[in-house]
Amino acid sequence: MTMFFFVTGVIGILISGFCLGAWTDRGRPRDNSWVEVDSQRAIKTKIGLISGAIGLVLFVLAVIPTN
Repeated sequence: MTMFFFVTGVIGILISGFCLGAWTDRGRPRDNSWVEVDSQRAIKTKIGLISGAIGLVLFVLAVIPTN
């Protein structure tokens, strides 16, 4: 079960990073701001924050040692 929490947590954090634009190259965030509509940006931000929060909680649950 710990491995499931760990893998799911890492996947959630990765999805969050991609949705929030954390792993883009130099010109990419500026380019996306001209193409995206405000509603699309709001949806991507909401998905990024929710998946990041879930991923962080699951990752912490996986890292906490159990006896």
